[in-house]
Amino acid sequence: MIFMKPKILQTLGMDVLSGTGSPIRVLEISRNLAKRGFPVFVTSLNRQKSNHMHDTIDGVEIFRTPFMNIRTEEAKFAINTKRLYSLNKKIIKENKIDIIHSHLISATFSSFFLK
Repeated sequence: MIFMKPKILQTLGMDVLSGTGSPIRVLEISRNLAKRGFPVFVTSLNRQKSNHMHDTIDGVEIFRTPFMNIRTEEAKFAINTKRLYSLNKKIIKENKIDIIHSHLISATFSSFFLK
């Protein structure tokens, strides 16, 4: 019997390429998993002034959705969580994800309804 390694989605409620705190850990864990042959996907918000929404870094597929900076915190949370939810749903469907690991509240909230 051939054992297939599970496909892993790590989702993050901030910009994974920001180079701070949680994003550094997410990339570190994802790179190590990819080195061991696990298919790893990372989704996050894009807070940079860049339209570049897809990268592959050390075997890790990274997808970002634009962050909407709206005046009220409630609207900002709702809209950005919906954007992350839509991106996660697309990645899960296209790649048949087996495991979802979320980081921070908007990613956890958006992931709760997916699997």
